[in-house]
Amino acid sequence: MKVIVTGGTGFIGSALVQALVERGDSVVALTRSAEAARAVLGPEVEARAWNPPGTDEWKQAFRGADGVVNLAGEPIEAKRWSHTQKDRMWGSRIASTQAVVDAIASVETPPRVLVNGSAIGYYGSRGSTVLTEQSGPGTDFLARLVQAWEGAARPVEDMGVRLALARTGVVLGRSGGALPLFVLPFRFFSGGTPGHPAAWLSWIHLDDEVGAILHALDSDRVRGPFNVASPNPVTFEVFSRQIGEILGRPTWVPMMATGIKLGLGEMGESVMASQRVLPELLEHTEYAFKYTASREALRSLLLGSHMAVPKPGALLTAWRSHGMLEALSSLAFREEA
Repeated sequence: MKVIVTGGTGFIGSALVQALVERGDSVVALTRSAEAARAVLGPEVEARAWNPPGTDEWKQAFRGADGVVNLAGEPIEAKRWSHTQKDRMWGSRIASTQAVVDAIASVETPPRVLVNGSAIGYYGSRGSTVLTEQSGPGTDFLARLVQAWEGAARPVEDMGVRLALARTGVVLGRSGGALPLFVLPFRFFSGGTPGHPAAWLSWIHLDDEVGAILHALDSDRVRGPFNVASPNPVTFEVFSRQIGEILGRPTWVPMMATGIKLGLGEMGESVMASQRVLPELLEHTEYAFKYTASREALRSLLLGSHMAVPKPGALLTAWRSHGMLEALSSLAFREEA
């Protein structure tokens, strides 16, 4: 199977590319720096430079492609949501998705499937309400962004391409995502529940995030939006206590709600949103989750790691170069020798 991947050097994308290569697929990664992508992804992956909205130099890669996975976009958690950052988040997702749609339209035989990135931010913060793919959208910035992102991909359906929209929850992994933000305070014996203890967290292990995308590529039964989240969401209180127990650290009463809002601004409200999301379509199409319990998922990521001690200036350099959460992950996690 020939698969085109955008965003292939990111947290999710790099893990996906590795899984595709391991199962014998031919992978073309579209990236802003082909040279840097080759260094990250290895010689088995064909890396091509792209810079949406232009398509002329790279759209030939879509000839003969069986599937496309579009994960490109400014990371939501990279920086505080200033007006400029929100414009980047919006523009990068819409421009890259429209470029992918244009490239698909330009080839005589389009790929069979487009798996397009999306997020459970579509639903907004909904308290303890159970949310499925049939639930309506929220009204905040992230919900509006996700609606526009999904809408930009819809035209491929008129081309006979199966469209799967991966509404992703909070992805748990060592090398990125939100987990370092939760873990780092525990390293300093100051961990606790971010925000309201009864708020719901819809999580997914990185292995299952990748597995669900592969499932969407392969299964004709996966069409439209599908929630990429564990079938067992937990409250922030339960999740935080599990982190503390696994690390052998105390879990204090609700931590940092004000600090998160002050430090992260509007993004902090997104981090603390209550979303009780169920993956109905994945279950109905018989996807086999590797991790269904949050404790098991956390143990797989937290055991065998400890806090790194960065060299002077290294954390600031990582923050400036790659964003806040990647910098935090470099501090929160280091493999034990």
